[in-house]
Amino acid sequence: MNKVMNIGALVMDERLQSRTEINEGTVSEYAEAILEGADFPPVLVYFDGISYYLTDGYHRLLAHKRAQKVSILCNVVQGTLRDAVFHSTGVNTDHGMRRTYADKRKAVMTLLDDFEWEGMGNSQIAKHCRVSPSFVSDLRKGVGKDTGD
Repeated sequence: MNKVMNIGALVMDERLQSRTEINEGTVSEYAEAILEGADFPPVLVYFDGISYYLTDGYHRLLAHKRAQKVSILCNVVQGTLRDAVFHSTGVNTDHGMRRTYADKRKAVMTLLDDFEWEGMGNSQIAKHCRVSPSFVSDLRKGVGKDTGD
């Protein structure tokens, strides 16, 4: 469900940020476009009945803040913080800035560092994070969690 929300109501949590760092140039570019009247797709937030967790759209949200906007269009879906974290590992694969090697690594390692998600096979993790199974396998081997998948 899309709705306009106060930016201050959104939880920006490091665990939900799919990128390893914010690109300030992109934030500035987006902010300038917002001030010129450009519309951006809604950011994605998960709502658990209490908190609204931002999972996709950090650069857009920061650009709105930089443009001194107090609200932003959000696509709100029901889900827990855990749901939001899982979702965040699969974003930015087909829109926005291209993911870096470090961004892809962060997504995969988020799953491999979790007691439940580490049990997923390399192919399953690769499909979700939109990387190759060999990428997952290499990372898994590097942290001693090789399953032979």
